[in-house]
Amino acid sequence: MKHRTMRLVFLLLAVMTALFLGACSMPTLSEAREAREAEEALRQEYARTELSLSAEDPEDLAVLENYTQLRSLDLHGSRCYAEIEQYAAAHPEVEVRYSVKIGPGEPVSELENTAEYAVLEEGRSVGILARNTACFHAMKEIVIASPDFSQEDLSSLYAGFPKADIRFRITNYLPETDPETITADLTALKAEDAEKAAAFLEKMLSLREVLLTPENGENLLSFREVRLLQDARPEALFDYRFESFGQTVSTADEELEYLWAGIYNEGMEQIRTMMPCMTRLKSLFFQYCEIDYDVLAQFREEYPEVNIAWRVDFGPYSCRTDTERIFANGSLTGSMCYNLRYCNKVKYIDMGHNDNLNSIDFVAFMPDLEIAIFAATSIWDISPLANHEKLWYLEIFVSNVYDVSPLASCPNLEHLNISCLFGLTDITPLYGLSSLKRLWNTCTSVPYYQRQEIMERLPDCEFCFAYVESTGNYWRWNADGSKNEIYAQVDEIFDYENFRDNLSWW
Repeated sequence: MKHRTMRLVFLLLAVMTALFLGACSMPTLSEAREAREAEEALRQEYARTELSLSAEDPEDLAVLENYTQLRSLDLHGSRCYAEIEQYAAAHPEVEVRYSVKIGPGEPVSELENTAEYAVLEEGRSVGILARNTACFHAMKEIVIASPDFSQEDLSSLYAGFPKADIRFRITNYLPETDPETITADLTALKAEDAEKAAAFLEKMLSLREVLLTPENGENLLSFREVRLLQDARPEALFDYRFESFGQTVSTADEELEYLWAGIYNEGMEQIRTMMPCMTRLKSLFFQYCEIDYDVLAQFREEYPEVNIAWRVDFGPYSCRTDTERIFANGSLTGSMCYNLRYCNKVKYIDMGHNDNLNSIDFVAFMPDLEIAIFAATSIWDISPLANHEKLWYLEIFVSNVYDVSPLASCPNLEHLNISCLFGLTDITPLYGLSSLKRLWNTCTSVPYYQRQEIMERLPDCEFCFAYVESTGNYWRWNADGSKNEIYAQVDEIFDYENFRDNLSWW
């Protein structure tokens, strides 16, 4: 159409030029007829109601202003979209049709400006469509079938089509998904599509839960694919269920227990395989699963972010390795307590009145120890207590301890009872314990001058050197028979009034 119109214009100009140049002579009948025919042809051209035009440049659209009767305009092949929309806005009476290139490569992928539905698969760009939203006034549905777009592109698409229904088509066999959904059902997802699905999940910022296990329990994904999906949206909860040593486990579990399960050392590799996907797991407990304690200790080191614990026996007692309190009076020997070295979260321990307890080596593995009672035992070496910076209360009276130098490295020790240590003759290592508030040292062979010196060095500390019982002079009780403030704290922790119920059994 463009070239036909231009020919008519040139013909008319040629005739008029000839008339001008020959102004002194009359035009021939032939020339006059040609001029009238050109003028009529141009008038008829501009009177058209339908027109097809391929505009290579915005300037090519200028001729449209001459078509005053135009009602239908086909501009397919044109690329000056902004100028086309300007024309359409200025001429609402004209039905303007054209296509927009929404693919970056070849073959060219086009979308009609009148489209109500668009599928953006490979070769069609979300970003290009987002930059040309003004071209599509009728758009109602947009399905994004390729994850190759940015979050900014998606946001622009929503802004440009506020009323359109925008959905993700992760695969052809899964239900289409709202990008702003909270829960995504991927129970039918196949392993070969996991990478593509993960790319979509990255764009689903509102996602909080992902379902991965079909109702029949037959998983289509392995732990590798599950982890790939989790990495795409780490804050979301992924429910992937599987069987593990006789019980159903979910990657959404926060707590997990294996009780009397025949796992053995070899089975720990299966547990390790699932662990990267147990992103919500906070607590994992094993009870009598035929696993060596050293194997479990190594496993615990591998996953410090999870509270991994197991049950250990010591003599007639039993406790979890994550216990904060151990209360065991009577019947224990040092060799019986070896397994307590795995209890690395202990804060409070009362193992007093175990006459045959001659070793506390396990204490060296309890860095958080705050209160320790080993009174009325046979211990003699307290070096395992060295460097316990959180230790503030210690009773080791009526034992075989004769060297208290390890306590010099316990800077926060406040309450210390070393009474009735008949082999103790030197307390000079305690001179530097500036945090001491009470020191009971009755019935020992500590020289008088050392007692005087320590009182001078620690003027804010309360001392008892009198020949009284080990807990006399109000170590535990006030004059009226009530518990003093410190002992009340200790009693509350160990709940001595319910003695039988609070021993470290089960």
